[in-house]
Formats: sequence, C-alpha cells, structure tokens
Amino acid sequence: GNAAELMVVCAWICRGARPALSAPVDFWRVVVGATAGAATIAAIGGAAIALSGDGTFGATFQAVLTSHLSAVLVLAPLGLRCRNPYRLAGAPELGAQLGLLIVCSWFGFLPEQSLPVGFVVFPLLVWAAMRFPLWITVVELAALGCFLVLHATHGRGLYVIAVEDAGLAPGVVATLVHLVLISVAVTVYMVGLSTAARDRAHAEVLASRLHLDAIISSANRTAIIQVDLDGTVQVFNEGASRMLGWRADEVVGTASPLIFHDPDEVATRAAELGVPAGLEAFVHRVRTREADAERRDWTFVARDGSRRLVAMVISRVEGADGAHVGYLGIAEDVTADREVATVLAEALEHQRALAERLREADQLKDDFVSSVSHELRTPMTSVLGYTEILQDSYADTLDADAQMLLGRIETNGRRMLDIVEDLLTLSRIQAGTWTMEERPFDLSLSVRRGAGVPAPQADARRVHVTVAVPDRPVPVVGDAREMERVVTNLVGNAVKFTPDGGAVVASLTDSEQGPVLTVTDTGIGIPPEALPQLFDRFYRAPNAAAAGIPGTGLGLPIAKGVIERHRGTLTVESEAGVGTTFEVRLPRPA
Repeated sequence: GNAAELMVVCAWICRGARPALSAPVDFWRVVVGATAGAATIAAIGGAAIALSGDGTFGATFQAVLTSHLSAVLVLAPLGLRCRNPYRLAGAPELGAQLGLLIVCSWFGFLPEQSLPVGFVVFPLLVWAAMRFPLWITVVELAALGCFLVLHATHGRGLYVIAVEDAGLAPGVVATLVHLVLISVAVTVYMVGLSTAARDRAHAEVLASRLHLDAIISSANRTAIIQVDLDGTVQVFNEGASRMLGWRADEVVGTASPLIFHDPDEVATRAAELGVPAGLEAFVHRVRTREADAERRDWTFVARDGSRRLVAMVISRVEGADGAHVGYLGIAEDVTADREVATVLAEALEHQRALAERLREADQLKDDFVSSVSHELRTPMTSVLGYTEILQDSYADTLDADAQMLLGRIETNGRRMLDIVEDLLTLSRIQAGTWTMEERPFDLSLSVRRGAGVPAPQADARRVHVTVAVPDRPVPVVGDAREMERVVTNLVGNAVKFTPDGGAVVASLTDSEQGPVLTVTDTGIGIPPEALPQLFDRFYRAPNAAAAGIPGTGLGLPIAKGVIERHRGTLTVESEAGVGTTFEVRLPRPA
C-alpha cells in the first residue's frame, strides 16, 4: 500500500521535468524529506491509535515510521532521473550479478539459515551500484524488498525466526524488515551515487586532459615545455620537437631544459640575478613571486647546433590543491622578426639622418635666398632710382627708342624688386620674424582695393571681374595692407589663369562664424595631383607651366602665411579645364 501510494504521487508530480538524482547530496535530501514525511504520518497515526484505545502510540509510531520510510527510500529513485552513462559493465557481468543475487536471496533467507547469512545480499547490491546504471540497482532493491515483505507476511524468513527465538512481539518483524531495507537503500544508493559522481569527474578530467593535449599538440609552431620543481621536463609538445630536434620521448622524464639553452647566456642571466647557473636563472622571479610571469628573449640551441632566438614566457604551474608543482614555458621563434626589426630600425635611422640633412639643406637654402634677396634689393633700388633720374632729367633729349628702353628697364626692375620683396616676406613668415599690424579694419574695403589692382590686366584680356561685398562694414582685426595683398594675389592669379573672355568673381560674406571670402574663376583649373603641393614655395602646377603662364610660385605660400597669421584658413577646390575656387575664412573679432 505504501509503495502504491508513493508510485502514484511520483507519477503525478514528475509528469514534466523529473528531478535528478545524480549526487550524494541529492539522496540526502530524499532521506531528510522521507524521514520528515514518515515521522509526520507516524505521529498522526500513533496519536489516532492511542486516542481510539486500539493500541499504543509507540508501537504504532515505530511501525508506520519504518514502513513509510523504507517504501520512500527504496522506491523514490524510480520517479527520479537516475542515469550514469559512464558505467562500463556489460551484459555478462549483469547476468552473473543478478543470478547470484537471486540465489543468495533465496537460500539466504531459508528458515534453517542463521540471521547473519541474510546480509550476503548487501555486497551484491553494492556491486550493482558500483558497476551498473543506478536504475538497475533501484529495480533490484525494490524486488528484494518485495521478496522480504512477502516472506515475512507468510511467516517465513530469517527475521521471523529471530523474533520468535527472542520472544518479541510479532509486530517487530515488520519493523526489522523495514529497517533492513532502509539500511540497504542508504548504503547502496550512497555507494552508487558516489561512484557515479566519481565516474563523471573522471570523465570530465579525462575530457579536459584530451582537450588540453589536443591544444598543445596543435601548437606546432610554438614550443610548450613544462618542468617539475627539479627541472625535469614533463611536457614537450610537437612545436618544441620541431624547433629543437628532440622527440618528446627522449626528454620527458629524463632531461632538463638546460640541454637546449646557450650556457653562456644562462650564466650571464644567473649572475644578474645572483643565483646559481641552472633552472633558477629561468624561474627565479616567478618562483619568488616577484612576477606572475616573466617574458624574456632566450637563445635556443637545437640538436643540430643551429641557434634560434625565442621570446619565452615562464609561469608557475599549480596543482588542484593550489600547491606549486612546476613551471611552464611557452616559446615563439622570433629570429626572423628580430632581424626584420633590426633592418627596419637601421632603415629608420638612415631616413632620420637623411631627413636631418634635408632639413639642414633646406635651412641653408632659406638662408641663401634671404641673403641673396637682401643683397639684390639694394642694387635693384639703385637701378630703379637711376632710371627715374634719366626719365625726369633727360626725357627731352632722348628719342622714342631710348624712352621705350628706359620704360622696359623700369618695368622689369620693379618686377624684380617685387620678387625680392616676396622672397624676403616669405622668409620672415617661415622664420617667425614677420610682424604685422593688429588693429580693426573693414575687410570689405580691403577686398575692393585689392581686387582693383589687377583690373588693367583683366580689361586688356577681356576678363570680366565681379566684386560682391556687403553694403555694411565687415570688421576684422589684423593688417589691412597685407589683406589687400592677399586679395590682389588671389584675384590676380584668377585673372592670369583665366582665358580671354572668361570671368572672375570675388565675393565676401559675413557669416556667424566670421567673414568668408571666395575667389572663383573659369580658368584652366588645377590637376588633382597638384593640389597637395599648391602652397609649397616655388611650386607651379604642370598645366600652368605647360601653358607658358609666367609666375614665381611665391604668391600662394605668402597668402597662406598671411591668412594663418590672421588665425584664418585658406583652402582651394579645383577641376582641370573648369575653374578654381579659393576660400578664405577669418575669425570674428572678439
């Protein structure tokens, strides 16, 4: 009845996911729960019997407690998930164990047998718990329980005879049978679950070891070497074999890492650390916990005498209990990497030296240009002065050809003097010695004046120049004369590089961020590959040089320098054959 009750309850409760019974702690929960439940029903039953006057509380409590507890402990695992896929016993062993259990159960509980013989079934059930899946043990134990109860019910068996010989009440037989079943259940299930837990742990450890071995074996380009505390090699992977020429079976358990290290290098490192020239030279800082791991370059000497530079990381190896058991070294061959790094370092040093020489040469050029410009300005000023004297004092005595020659001398002289002034200005800007005025002025007025300078050249070539500025002043802080020079340069360039009949637009707007000046033309444009060098000194775009358009390549660098001194920016957008747009952005005065 107790068994039937239990099976119905388990079937109803475990319709979904069945609770697992896979570890000793799970079974102890079953024991505690079963004991509490059996004690509860035994107390209620004992109280009911005592109050009705049909019996005593103690006898009833004892009978109900043992019967319920044995039923639950023996049969509860049938309703739980009891699986252990790691058992290796086969059908022949199961047949032998089951046959012995049947024979011993039958003959062991004959009336003429002595009471201790009945315990022969214990080791047979323990055998089942240790070697077979746990559900087989549950079935065998349940069958044994039925066998014992049927024997006792019909007045047969060792326990009936023992109770009669002791002169005890007949009800003690049931209690004795249930206590035996409880003892067997606790013993067998604990052995089975402990064995299952051990098998699972062993399988997990084995799987982890196989996984680790697979990882170590697959690292065929990395040397992985583990040694014990005495320095004897314990692990020597395929990568180490390839790198050093020794097989694992030749070094594992017998050799020390010193056989494939440069002895002079080991001695040098040992002297640095103040330790003996041996294993301690490699592991001293790790052993003393100065570092969790140490990365250092070492020289490996292979079996054939070849040498390899390796980057090796050495770390501690600890056992499952946390005890220090050895050291692990992981080494990568960096010979080629170091050679490449050396070559790159030498190349970089060469480039640095070359860049320094170029800088010095550039400085010499700048100094030369500045010096020559200073030296040229004085004689050019004299040439222009004497030209003016000739034109003023002897104009009446000179014929038309002579006056034309004097005019050309003056024109080319002034052009030469402008080039000298540009060179001097650019040198001062680059040297940081150029000074400018810092005062408020109206940028719109500077744009009108600067754009008007190239007007004669534009009129001569029928290039239409449009100047668009706001009606109100556009205030900025800086040098008004230099900003006029920038506008003259940008508009003059636009006129110079625009074919006859083209158009140039100089437009000034006053945005929230500050004034914006754009100079747009319909000229020959600038090739994309020339844009990055456009503001370099003396640089001229290839299409401008090919078209024979004169220029020195100094105007744009000067304009950019002036704009940057005004804390502004100068940018350019262009398309060859379509035109060019220069944009100047200046900050709004504070």
